[in-house]
Amino acid sequence: MNHGYIKEVGTEEVISDFIPMLHEGYRSQQVVNKLLDGSAHVQTIGYPQPVLKVQFMLDWDKRKDMDWKQATGEPIKIELGEDSWTGVIAEEISWSEEGPLLYRGDMEVFI
Repeated sequence: MNHGYIKEVGTEEVISDFIPMLHEGYRSQQVVNKLLDGSAHVQTIGYPQPVLKVQFMLDWDKRKDMDWKQATGEPIKIELGEDSWTGVIAEEISWSEEGPLLYRGDMEVFI
C-alpha cells in the first residue's frame, strides 16, 4: 500500500505520495472504574469519532508544512486508490528520521 497521497485541501498539491500504512478506526473518550467486586465498568462518553491512523514519508520542507497544519487545524485530504478522506490531524505528529532530510510521520486524522 504505497500509492496513497496526502494533499492540500483546495489546491490538491501533493504533500506526500508514499503511505506505507493506513488503518481506519474509531477514537472514543472512556472512563473505566473498578467496582467493589473487582470487575470493571466502562463508560463511553459521546459518540466514537472516526479516525485514520496514517504512516507516511516526506522531506524536511513538507514536514514543516504538516506541523503547521496540525498546529492550526487546517484540513488535509488523504487518497488511497478510489477512497478519499478529508479531515484534521488529531494530535502532534510522531516523527522519525529515515535518512538525510527524509522523515517518517505517524498520525491520527479525525475524518
